Amino acid sequence: MAIFNFGKKSGKTVGGEVKAPSKSAPKREIKPIGQKDKETLSPARANPLSLLSPRLTEKGMGRTESSVYCFNVAPRATKKDIALAFKDRYGVLPEKVRVVPTRGKKISVRGIPGQGASGKKAYVYTPEGTKIEFV
Repeated sequence: MAIFNFGKKSGKTVGGEVKAPSKSAPKREIKPIGQKDKETLSPARANPLSLLSPRLTEKGMGRTESSVYCFNVAPRATKKDIALAFKDRYGVLPEKVRVVPTRGKKISVRGIPGQGASGKKAYVYTPEGTKIEFV
């Protein structure tokens, strides 16, 4: 008697032996953003408004020496959108893009507590030796 599949034999029988079902999923190959198919990085999908502005902070400017640039990005922008917008604006295809959500600051206006706008920032990794001018 098998209630709720408890006590049932699972798997296939091969020559009298019970073989456990395989649980491993096929492995996907992960490629950097610059090496993906041309269809996934089509220029028709590029939104130049994905990059709002460079994030000119002490931490962000310190990372430019190692070819990492920080930007304020649109809240609904994806990594692919950011990579394509970066390529359109600066002419360099990034190696990878890291996206970090930023929380709004707590504020109070006339004694009423509230919260400032939240957003997103992106760290764009470019190939070694690439320099970009923020104008």
